[in-house]
Amino acid sequence: MDVAMTASRSLSRQISIGADKPILRGIHHLALVTDDMRMTLDFYVRVLGMPIVHGLRTPSRPAGASHAHGIGAPPYSNIAHYFLDMGGDSLLAFFEYPKGIAKVDRDAIGAMQHVSFACGPRRYNDLAA
Repeated sequence: MDVAMTASRSLSRQISIGADKPILRGIHHLALVTDDMRMTLDFYVRVLGMPIVHGLRTPSRPAGASHAHGIGAPPYSNIAHYFLDMGGDSLLAFFEYPKGIAKVDRDAIGAMQHVSFACGPRRYNDLAA
């Protein structure tokens, strides 16, 4: 597939990567929000078998800053953030937002409608039982 065909016309002149070389290798992590980290980790670690590979708390927000650590970071300081190994060099991450934050309609623009994991038939049957 020609890379220039996937970019807008204004950007296509700036892209110097050949058509035979992908720009990306895949997804590093998908970051989701929960308000109950204990329940979330119980499901993903115990039921789905995804090991926790990294955990941290977001840094405190500097005075006057709108986010704790950079663009795309959550607007809350000192919240739990865990990374789980999904396999295939992909991670699933969760931020624990404070309880009481407004819920989002999963079908709204920008919201995540669902996530689907690939597994073999034996694992699927184990999970479905």
